[in-house]
Amino acid sequence: MSGRQSTYDVVGFPTALGVGIVTVTAVLALSPYAAGQDFGVFKVPTFSPTTTEQLRYVGPGLLLLALCGFVRVWPRTDNGPRAGTVSSRAQVALSEKEESALGLVLANPQAGSRGVFVWPLHQDLTHRGFSDAEATTVLNELVLKGILEAVDVDTQDPLSGGSGKAPAYRVTKRGFDWAQHSERLRSFNAKYMYRIRLHGSKKSNSIFLDHLLGLPFIERQTRFIQEQDPQFSQIAVFSYESLDAQTVNKMAQLFNVRVARFEQGK
Repeated sequence: MSGRQSTYDVVGFPTALGVGIVTVTAVLALSPYAAGQDFGVFKVPTFSPTTTEQLRYVGPGLLLLALCGFVRVWPRTDNGPRAGTVSSRAQVALSEKEESALGLVLANPQAGSRGVFVWPLHQDLTHRGFSDAEATTVLNELVLKGILEAVDVDTQDPLSGGSGKAPAYRVTKRGFDWAQHSERLRSFNAKYMYRIRLHGSKKSNSIFLDHLLGLPFIERQTRFIQEQDPQFSQIAVFSYESLDAQTVNKMAQLFNVRVARFEQGK
């Protein structure tokens, strides 16, 4: 019945109001038979003989209608929000770090099925400048906002053959809906690769490579690669964040290094 909703849901009545309606109609239905009785939660009032006689026939019908208001008989549509949920991207605000964490999860092909294991995900976030506590907090916030869900994944030890479970995060339907409307997430890459061709030898440009390796979002495998022309040197850059030619040129100028060509690798 999860795909259906009650009459109270359709008209937008909260559960507490529905309970109140049932209570009132129950009092009216009991009044011809228990007028003046105190049941603790409510006291049955005494009505005039004419009203009492009418409630003897009308009261049970009113109570039945009130109870039927809780029966889930109406098909639930996707045109409106379910009670207690957030249905649109505008109502779910993500911080820049939360959006980055979601992008990293979405970059994994298992994001919507098995899920992404917690430990490597947490480690990848720290590589992107998150503190350990910040990575945990951001992931928990995404769960609370309904963007991710925490799941336990069945695993098997390849050495012992033993089975167990490992914690993971999986993207929910709301998470996919949110990402679909985010330009930044649609173009998100878990890792970027660039080639920077520099004037001068490896030795003269090593200070620039050291600077790159000192940046928190640059992977350790960033290194000099083979260059045919001895007047130039070339660096393969592996980054967790996107770079552009202007940014690279500004960094190079700090060390009197000249960039001959900057291009995105494959």
